[in-house]
Amino acid sequence: MNTNVTLLGTALDPWQPRRVTWDQALHIDQTAQVIFTSYAAVLDNADGLGGRIVDRYQIPSILLNRVCRDSCGFSGYHWSRFVVKQTYDLLRPKASFIKHQAYGPQIHGLETVKHGWRWYEIGFFVHWEPSHTTMLCFDVPESLQGLLQQSLLSNDNRFDHADPYSIFSVLVYNILVLYDKSVWSMRNHICNWETNRPPKANYPLLHEMARHMVHVSETLTVALRSLQGLKVQQEEFAGQHLQQMKSNSNSKSNFHFQLQLLQSLLSRSESNKARLQNEITLMETYMTIKAFNAEAQRDSKVQEKPPTMSLPAGFAGDVVPSDAERAKYTIGWIAPMAIELTPALALLDRITTLHVANDSNIYKAGKIGNHHVVMVTLDKIGLGRIPSVAKGMYDSFRNLNYLLLVGLGGGIPDYAHGEQMVLGDVVVSLQVEHLDCGRRTPNGFEYTRQTYWPSPPLLKAVNTLRSTRSLQGNQIRETLQGLRQKLPRTIRENPEDLGPDADRLFDPDFHHRDDAKLCKNCCDFGRSKSRQERGPKAYREADSPLIHYGTIGSGNSLVVGSKERENLYREFRTICFEMEAAVLMEYQCLVIRGISDYSDSHKNKEWQPYAAATAAAYAQELIMTLPAPVHEESSTSQDRNTVDTTSHVHWTVYRSKNPLFTGRDDTLRELEATVRDAVNGSSYREQCSIVISGMGGQGKSEICLQLAYRVRQIFWGVFWVDVSTTSSAKNDFLNIAKKLSIHAESMEEARQGLANLKEPWLLVLDNADDPDVDYQCYFPAGLLGVVLLTSRNSECHRYASKRELAVGLEGLPESDARELLLHATDIPREQWHKFHDDAQRVATLLQSHPLALIQAGAYISRAHCTLAEYPRVFHRQRTRLLRFGPSQAQSRCRDVYATFEASADLLQLSQAEAAKDALQLLSMLGICAASRLPLRQLFEAGWAGAQRILSRDNSDDDYFFGLSPWHVSYLPPLLQADADAWDPFRLVEAARLLKAFSLVSAGTDNDFLSVSMHPLTNPWALDRLDTAAQHNAWLATGCLVAVSWYDDTVGTFRWELGRQLQPHVRALLSLDMDVMFGSKPQTKVSSIIETCGWLLQEMRDDAKLKDLMDNLLVYLNLDPLTVDARWLSTYELIGLNLIEIGKAQKAVFLLEQVVHIRMQTLAEDNPDRLASQHELAGAYQANGQVEKAIFLLEQVVRIREQTLAEDNPYRLASQHQLAGAYLENEQVEEAILLLELVVQIREQTLAEDNPDRLASQHELARAYQANGQVEKAVFLLEQVVQIKEHTLAENHPYRLSSQHNLAIMFWELGRREDALHLMRHVVGVKRRMLDEDHPSRKDAERRLKIFEKPRLRKIARYK
Repeated sequence: MNTNVTLLGTALDPWQPRRVTWDQALHIDQTAQVIFTSYAAVLDNADGLGGRIVDRYQIPSILLNRVCRDSCGFSGYHWSRFVVKQTYDLLRPKASFIKHQAYGPQIHGLETVKHGWRWYEIGFFVHWEPSHTTMLCFDVPESLQGLLQQSLLSNDNRFDHADPYSIFSVLVYNILVLYDKSVWSMRNHICNWETNRPPKANYPLLHEMARHMVHVSETLTVALRSLQGLKVQQEEFAGQHLQQMKSNSNSKSNFHFQLQLLQSLLSRSESNKARLQNEITLMETYMTIKAFNAEAQRDSKVQEKPPTMSLPAGFAGDVVPSDAERAKYTIGWIAPMAIELTPALALLDRITTLHVANDSNIYKAGKIGNHHVVMVTLDKIGLGRIPSVAKGMYDSFRNLNYLLLVGLGGGIPDYAHGEQMVLGDVVVSLQVEHLDCGRRTPNGFEYTRQTYWPSPPLLKAVNTLRSTRSLQGNQIRETLQGLRQKLPRTIRENPEDLGPDADRLFDPDFHHRDDAKLCKNCCDFGRSKSRQERGPKAYREADSPLIHYGTIGSGNSLVVGSKERENLYREFRTICFEMEAAVLMEYQCLVIRGISDYSDSHKNKEWQPYAAATAAAYAQELIMTLPAPVHEESSTSQDRNTVDTTSHVHWTVYRSKNPLFTGRDDTLRELEATVRDAVNGSSYREQCSIVISGMGGQGKSEICLQLAYRVRQIFWGVFWVDVSTTSSAKNDFLNIAKKLSIHAESMEEARQGLANLKEPWLLVLDNADDPDVDYQCYFPAGLLGVVLLTSRNSECHRYASKRELAVGLEGLPESDARELLLHATDIPREQWHKFHDDAQRVATLLQSHPLALIQAGAYISRAHCTLAEYPRVFHRQRTRLLRFGPSQAQSRCRDVYATFEASADLLQLSQAEAAKDALQLLSMLGICAASRLPLRQLFEAGWAGAQRILSRDNSDDDYFFGLSPWHVSYLPPLLQADADAWDPFRLVEAARLLKAFSLVSAGTDNDFLSVSMHPLTNPWALDRLDTAAQHNAWLATGCLVAVSWYDDTVGTFRWELGRQLQPHVRALLSLDMDVMFGSKPQTKVSSIIETCGWLLQEMRDDAKLKDLMDNLLVYLNLDPLTVDARWLSTYELIGLNLIEIGKAQKAVFLLEQVVHIRMQTLAEDNPDRLASQHELAGAYQANGQVEKAIFLLEQVVRIREQTLAEDNPYRLASQHQLAGAYLENEQVEEAILLLELVVQIREQTLAEDNPDRLASQHELARAYQANGQVEKAVFLLEQVVQIKEHTLAENHPYRLSSQHNLAIMFWELGRREDALHLMRHVVGVKRRMLDEDHPSRKDAERRLKIFEKPRLRKIARYK
């Protein structure tokens, strides 16, 4: 017990180390203390120290258990463990293996520091009580003890003794320092190796580096999981002890930062591993070539000029070829792995290593027959790396006509009427299916067909060889024998045919037993078939593989199951599976795969050398079938004039493809088929012209770029012209003429020179956006040419040679949008499934707009926010996010807002009246919502309302309250309010222009023009305006809506228009009051706001109306309880709103003041006075003062019956209200008599779905119910509910009210299940939209309890 330990604490000398005994340490209770010890000191103590420590600090026994101490890492409640591997500047490989020794003085073997590395295995436990905190630290190195002491000293003021995780966060930070040193130490090692590659193979050092890199990555992965666990536990602890913790406790934010730091270190470590793997590949290639050359030198006695292989870059024998030397290579060969490259190298007559400037690939080059072939391998297999390798190859070797992908694959053992495939056979692609395309569903992954084909010349060569082999046999056996002779003796046995005994096909339901062992060492051969058992079609002579032709499936992961293999064959007829071809098919490559396994769990590496050799042998045979290239020195003039349509000569596309491009597969496939059809001349007797249109940022130019790369091999020339301005178009055409050696001094001469070409060409006319330009002048004539034109202007569709060749782009499909977003965020593909829902929310928010998705991904990838946080940040910082420029994929206009603004710039440059009208209409649409707006109905109703206002004797005094000629004067000019008749011409032209630029979508609704905006274009149209412009746009829009609503009648048209305007009115009233009012008279602007408020009231948008009126009272500095006589209509509207939201008592208080003032100033039959009394009666009724309501309403009805026609809506409304009051007062017969009259008139004058008609029918049904005529009531109310469910939203108060009453009637009729089901629905909706104390919600909940009681009793009896 007298073992000394180091103690840090908050006592007299804060956080200074002291050496104390365990007896002292166990009895010290400081506010916070840290004890440094070791597992060995505790467990080796003979006095039961371990047990006392467990009892004193309540340590879980598992913490000191050997299983826990031997584990790599863990975290529990208040305890954790981290493992760190530290490397130093010099690594010395051990001469012999030393067994791991845990928790001894030399961890992981003796003298580890001597060899340049050391393990730290550190454990921690925190014992926490509200009064003090103790941390036990096991096996912490002294250097880390010093760092921890310094951190505690510097953090003491912020240290929260009520939060045990605050001391954890300090400790973890210092452990991260060790991890950081480990990662960067390994980076320095690999950089030193890359800079000073040894002249001789140093395998021990490479192995030592690889071993340490794996260990560092493993420890980082474990630490990441442990820290994630700590973070979750801290959040749980904080939720339970929030009141005790300091307000500035920062352990949560510390953990968040430390997690991000750890993730970045793990990424750096994985990058280190990839770089080292590249060096290992180079070393393997180096040793293979060195052995080959040594073998050649030994055989030189019998050869005049022995073949040699040159060494890879960085070792020796580098060759930097000139442009002329690179131009002679016409065949590209990609072997994904080194084992696939080795037999390919043996096929070349003389091997040279080529190192091209600005290209990271290292090429092997030579000749096969008369063809110059260039080969390359990958640093890792899969879809991610190969596009950059292929692009580098094509950029460095511009004359490549053919591309071969040659290597290993997994085969399907039997297919197509019993055909048998065995190991060592070869599969040649007639087409390739991309197996990563599709979407995940509850039933699994649902594939979407995406098919690619090799180039026609390659398919022609395959068919030629196929027929030749049928007649003459194949040369593969001889090729394999010659290949083995050329390989060094050290590896000569590798590509041998292992024979039928080594080829076993296991049962589909029998899986491999042990991934660390070969099948022959762990699997039951009784569950497999030999070739003989599979039948005669599985028989092969030695070195005589069968060649299979068909579909190859390509994906980013291996097919490792018999069931998946068979499912894919049934769906796509895929007979071979691999991992690289899909992303290479834009180059129309041919895929050749040697079969090394059966695409099941029994992966067979023993067959890989032979399968790689058979694939290479077939590839050589195919190359010998291809026509020999024609070289300038031997070609005749006739040869030079003959167009070789298998390769392109001129390529004036100066943009590379966007690596983030996603989706549009159907569009690209259709366009590619059209272009190929046009070049082949099968159905086109005129020039093929294709037009691609869409709003900015949809990817028009990118689709042309993708298409150009896909079809480049069939064109003699591919040319790109920017026609956004006349000068740019002229420069590009003249540059084309210069490249083609066409003498041209004008654009017309250059265009004509292109038209005169006798070779097939493709011309892209990009950015044809100006509506005042006739782009036909840019089209060269000639049937050999294909023209692609991109435009924001949908009217450019007329340039397409066929209607179906006019392509309009919209947002991406959901699955493609999610993929593009996740790709842009740099989240690893294997983690995408975790972010499916978050990505879907963002994609929906951005309406699947490609450029917006890329911007969002860039914003997230730079750690400005997480994917889950983006929607919230977007709503708060919309403009900043939509102006955020991505670095991954920049369009011509860089960001979403800029690409929209480019369209507006074209309108501003135009002097046409329609362009000016379009800009004003655009600003007004920005004030509205993005949803469909009945544009023509709105403007026509606005013109009619303006005529009524101008025809009346309205005052234009600034203090006159109501709509007046002042409001008419601010209507948009294109309305032409002073015209004698309504003329929609200017409106239609303005909308047409906006539609042409894809700024709006236009359509017809009941033969009336309506428009909607993209959810990104809509906020841009507002955000582009400064404050003054926003006020002017708001004033024009507000006046239009208010004047269109100004009507002396209440009818179906007004109701329909109001329903369609509701979302736009909500948007209109969402701007700041300062923007609305500007410097205009308050009464005039208030009239607009209140007219819109009445629309919300009629649509029962109660919550929005309440917010609006509250803000208006604050802005006008009005008392919410005392009515100001100047603003009577304002308080009247507030009173009505109070009734609807369940504040009837407050409504009575306000409306009594309004009625009192109007009774003093207005005549008895004044409409405004009667309206106020009507509304006060409604407040009385809602407040339970029914007799007062009846007294007041009877006066109003009497006067209106004397002054208004029988079908006048105001008279009918008063009668309806009086009948409702009668019903509340149990005067049922009077109520029925009056309501039947109202219903009869409204059924004759109003449409079936008119809300006033439905309301009176609803009230009549209630009266029938009260009179005991329940069946009659149900019959009527069911019709009402059915109509409301089709016309009103689920949460609309009128719909809920009818459903509520119908449920009660069902109950009375004994239809208990119907009643219960309907009332539960009503309660659920009301709980989502109403406060707990709202009378309507409380009444529905009370009813539901009554309905459920008998049911509950019945269930209880049953149980």
